[in-house]
Amino acid sequence: MGRPPSGGATRFANRAATLRALVLLCFVRSGMRIVGYRRMKAIQARLARVRESRAPRPTVPRAMRSIERAKRYLPGKDTCLPDAFAGQILLARAGYASEVRYGVEPGPGGVSIRAHAWLVCEGHVVLGEAETGRYTPLETSVRP
Repeated sequence: MGRPPSGGATRFANRAATLRALVLLCFVRSGMRIVGYRRMKAIQARLARVRESRAPRPTVPRAMRSIERAKRYLPGKDTCLPDAFAGQILLARAGYASEVRYGVEPGPGGVSIRAHAWLVCEGHVVLGEAETGRYTPLETSVRP
């Protein structure tokens, strides 16, 4: 039996996971600006195919915490769709199937709408859950 990781090893693993999430977030955010939603969705669907891995698999909450930590290092406002795309890719690389879900709500005065995207894994909202209750769900993306 191996020993549990020491504090230094855990910190290193957390930093490495945050760096992976940061790279994914930069890739997805940039991709959405450069090639647009439709092409980025196709790229994301290919990257988010669940793969078997021999490496130790992080827990879903740990993987999502890495996304939350990485967002602190990026400029600009919080963007739910790129976050959900990056989270789905990260989970797929760890061997978890997940779905990006979309919802809308009426904007101020009912003149416009607001949209939100969140990530669901194993039947639970794992990213973007704080606001899901106010939104009327739309389509569910096809699982890659």
